[in-house]
Amino acid sequence: MQIVLMLLVTVAISYYREVSLLHVHVPLDDYCAQDWWQNMMLIQNMFSTHYMCANWTWSLACEMQFHVLAMLLLHLYVHRPRLVRRLVVGILVANLVYSLALVVTMDIQMRFELLSPQMNDHFYFNSFVRLQTYAVGAVYAHAHVNGIRDGKTPLDLVLPGRLVKSLAAAVVLWVIWQLQLEANDQNKQLITAGVIMIRLIISLITLHLILANFSTERCSFVIRWGTQLLQANCFQFFGKLTFTFYLIHPLLIMCFNYGFSYLLPSDFSLWSIITIAYTVIGFAVSTVLTLFLEMPFNRLTNLLMSSLATQQAPASKKKDK
Repeated sequence: MQIVLMLLVTVAISYYREVSLLHVHVPLDDYCAQDWWQNMMLIQNMFSTHYMCANWTWSLACEMQFHVLAMLLLHLYVHRPRLVRRLVVGILVANLVYSLALVVTMDIQMRFELLSPQMNDHFYFNSFVRLQTYAVGAVYAHAHVNGIRDGKTPLDLVLPGRLVKSLAAAVVLWVIWQLQLEANDQNKQLITAGVIMIRLIISLITLHLILANFSTERCSFVIRWGTQLLQANCFQFFGKLTFTFYLIHPLLIMCFNYGFSYLLPSDFSLWSIITIAYTVIGFAVSTVLTLFLEMPFNRLTNLLMSSLATQQAPASKKKDK
């Protein structure tokens, strides 16, 4: 999908550069022609997002790098489990210290027009900062593999008892309340605590849903309903569809923008109709690309992997004999 997107971006932006009456501010076609190798190697997040081919694909590079790191750690865990446990704990501690130091050293303010660009460039796009979720996930995975007594999770070991959890929830609510006060717009310590807590809370909610798949009978109705929804085939297909929509929608927005010869009036009803039409077109294009490109390619990959596995199985049996 990323290769197809790069081709579509190059062709579309080159076309609108010649025919559109509006000025093309970001020459994505030139960036794709020059730096296509960054996207092909999935390392584009290591470069400036302001000069990148389809710069919204930076998250794909992060996910692939985390996947490769996880596979290496799993392979090493078979031979050196104690070393991998120390590495994961070290990554988590280093991530928290680095994230705290990064936010503290930034000249950050709790105003959206100032906070958004600062957090995007230095924090949100930062691969090492995003490792926090995966490091916490590794801790949960290790606890699950080695058995969790009485249905307890790593969070239960850190925060034992309802009283401690209630106090922690009260502290989180207090920090959220303080963050919305204008007097704390430049309180770096409070902002740092809020940013770290938000990421931890999202990680813990996700991991609890994953663990709930293995013991749904012990979970509440809401968690059981959430896990069943995530496992449904229709939701799995919707996940593939939204992934394609995520990749293709910025290009559709640019084509929509450069396709007009004048600025549209800021009328709410007009923009509402345009937004609905754009969403319908985006999902229609995503459905076509998912059904006729993404899913067939995934099936072909699975067939190739299964054929390689069947070829390697007889060879391993011969060696054993």
